[in-house]
Amino acid sequence: PNHSFLVVHNDGEDDLHANITIAGSSFQQVKQLKQHGKLK
Repeated sequence: PNHSFLVVHNDGEDDLHANITIAGSSFQQVKQLKQHGKLK
């Protein structure tokens, strides 16, 4: 597979990816808390 996209990118795209990753992790944590009944 072609992994050039991992090397060729600008800071804007990198920051956007990091923000999406952080947001995704937070969403998963909230989902887990809801499943365990700790967050309503």
